[in-house]
Amino acid sequence: MQDLLFYGGVPRWGKHICHFYRTKEELTGILVPYFAAGLENNEFCVWLTSEPLSVNEAKKALGNAVTDVNSYIEKYQIQIIDAIDWYIKLGKFEPKIAAKTLIAKERDAIKRGFVGLRVAGNSPSFEKKDWRELVAYEADVDDLISKYRVIAVCSYPIDKCGPAEIADLVSNHRFTIIWSEDKWRLIKNVTRERLETKYQNIIQATKEGFCVIDTQGNFMDVNPAFCSLVGYDPYEILSMNLRNIEASRDAVKIAQHIELVKQKGYDLYETSLICKDGRNVRVEVSANYIDIDGGQVFTFMRDITECKEGTSSE
Repeated sequence: MQDLLFYGGVPRWGKHICHFYRTKEELTGILVPYFAAGLENNEFCVWLTSEPLSVNEAKKALGNAVTDVNSYIEKYQIQIIDAIDWYIKLGKFEPKIAAKTLIAKERDAIKRGFVGLRVAGNSPSFEKKDWRELVAYEADVDDLISKYRVIAVCSYPIDKCGPAEIADLVSNHRFTIIWSEDKWRLIKNVTRERLETKYQNIIQATKEGFCVIDTQGNFMDVNPAFCSLVGYDPYEILSMNLRNIEASRDAVKIAQHIELVKQKGYDLYETSLICKDGRNVRVEVSANYIDIDGGQVFTFMRDITECKEGTSSE
């Protein structure tokens, strides 16, 4: 995958890549070698960074991989800047300005003797009201990049994206990268008619537990990571209700929480699950309510048991 997108020979222009990450380490794990290759290939590089990675942290991470990274900064071959300065103008997201700035950077890079532009950004937090504008911006950028000497990676925190957001992002990028089973997986884009299959590929590949429940708490769908987490096979899980594995076993509280997620549209919280072998696992849960088929809750779960036990023992 790295050879296809980042390394060796003639740069492969026109790549627009969606990168889903969970941690700061997963973010730098792709972007540091990505920019190191760009500097080596005599490309002009622009790194737009925001939480959870500061400008100074990005510089330090790149400096650990690139000898004398400050010389590249001083001769203006790479910019590492706050993403807010790129995306947010006059206090709001300005997609047209951001797109024009991208092409202006590419034209400037060519004039200054670089072979092209390599850019990446992890998205700053956008309000729900800005989402449609962001999706339109990504679609415009996908079309623009195909016509210029540009390679771009757009990074998004997967635990803050609901299924609708994931579908929007995947459909507007030529490739999707996700970390799974201790390696990066590349999913090529397909037509919009195959979007559902592509979305399922991402869900199946992610190492985070994923499940869909209806408003009554019945399981509708699960991925292999969730089955591994709780020790049940898919057929067992799909015949069960959330109250069968929620440690509280409190049907009223579970119903109230589902209603809360329905009203808010999302929730991020911690809870405990009872595995098939009787063990309890502590999980961090990111839940998003989707108003389809009578209402469903799309949920990612991350095992934080060891983290919590380590904190307790200190």
